[in-house]
Amino acid sequence: MSLSPVQWEFVYLLCWLAASGVGCWLSGLIWRKVVIPVVRRTRTAFVTELVETITGYVQWLVLASILYFGVNLVFSGPVPEFEPYRTHQLWRTLVGLCYVNLVFAITMLAYSLMQGALQGYSRIMARRGEDGIDRQVVRFFNRFAKVVVLFVAATIILQHFEVQITGVLATAGLASLAVAMAAQETLSNMFAGISLMFDKPFKRGDRISLPSGEWGDVLEIGLRSTKVLSTDQTVIVLPNAEIAKAQVVNHSAPNPNVRILHEVGVAYGSDMRKVKSIILDVLRENPVILEQPKPEALFIAFGDSALDVRITFWITDYHDKFRMLDAVNMEINDRFAAEGIEIPFPQRDVWMRSSTPAPEAPE
Repeated sequence: MSLSPVQWEFVYLLCWLAASGVGCWLSGLIWRKVVIPVVRRTRTAFVTELVETITGYVQWLVLASILYFGVNLVFSGPVPEFEPYRTHQLWRTLVGLCYVNLVFAITMLAYSLMQGALQGYSRIMARRGEDGIDRQVVRFFNRFAKVVVLFVAATIILQHFEVQITGVLATAGLASLAVAMAAQETLSNMFAGISLMFDKPFKRGDRISLPSGEWGDVLEIGLRSTKVLSTDQTVIVLPNAEIAKAQVVNHSAPNPNVRILHEVGVAYGSDMRKVKSIILDVLRENPVILEQPKPEALFIAFGDSALDVRITFWITDYHDKFRMLDAVNMEINDRFAAEGIEIPFPQRDVWMRSSTPAPEAPE
């Protein structure tokens, strides 16, 4: 039984539909059996995770491509008898749906690549023991990327169907400007927070000193603010825009070793060589104090009431600073007392001069 040209067109359409299903299944099979194993041999975890993430979207793109080009080929075919079907609204709707499906397949593949790259980078940094990108930033970029790709996809689809979008674009531009002006401070804090997370002047757990003189350990770097746990166990919340432009001292960088500077005064008349020897012995005997850089005791000044000695030593953890100062001071005090070295207190000699002349002695 021979088929008419119109029937052949429908046969071609059914063949394209079957081919799209086969192509989808075959692309998934090749992707899982060939592409992913080859990528795994490179031992690059980032690329492997990215390739595994987009498997479903690659199948969707193959399915959408075969469907669209197959239906479009039949729609623009050379059979004149099929012309009444091509002009039918149902057929045009089918072609339009295939085009929309193709655009969204490409859009979601692009979005999944961006999302996978961002999350993969964050996981790699976490495995290396680094902070990487904060989860809030990952969520922010994911949402922002989704809005952008969906807006681009909608624009392409509307242009394909010859829908005027000039007014929509102008409205979107004005709305974006209004939102930016209304939320200027919030946006400033957000961009400053993203800058802090990428630039990494400090990270969670670092001890920092603030311009106000307060200092503490970084608890969290958020999109809007940074939280610092002070030494009295209170949380200081700082807007990111302020902390990004301020001079912040990071005591944990480039390593947690910290130098401790301290001054001790002894009475005038003390044997300064003996004083320095005692202090250096105390520093060397403490197992927490580092041998390199070497501890130092320097006679730096003749003070008003004492001879001043500056003590310098290093420890491995800045959290132990005050505990070590206490231990060193206690030991120095005990050794000075045992050796008879006096630690003076401020003294002043006051001379009083009377403005009234002294009475004459009686004759």
